[in-house]
Amino acid sequence: GRSGFAVETPAMLAGASAGVVARLLCHPVDTIKAKLQVSTERGAHGSFTGLARKVYVTEGVPGLYRGIGVAFFGSAPAACLYFAGYEAMRDYLRGRGELKGTPFVADFVAGGGA
Repeated sequence: GRSGFAVETPAMLAGASAGVVARLLCHPVDTIKAKLQVSTERGAHGSFTGLARKVYVTEGVPGLYRGIGVAFFGSAPAACLYFAGYEAMRDYLRGRGELKGTPFVADFVAGGGA
């Protein structure tokens, strides 16, 4: 096992990969949400799905992924640090006397602390 806050590279790579995949899947939703938020006319686009359809028809798939490059610079490192922080904190808490034998509690606290 690991001791202290030693973090393995696989956890960091898994975190970065998860951040990239999550961003790829969620970015179109965030793009439409942002367009709705900056719309000056109330109800001008109808609904979320109506605006999504309009963006897809007028701009294609690239319109749904506008700005993803900038988002990647934040999502991959953030997820990498979250996963690494979680792993390090979980291992540290599992090794402490008062949390030995209660891995669920250690994992729960580590998730909140990461």
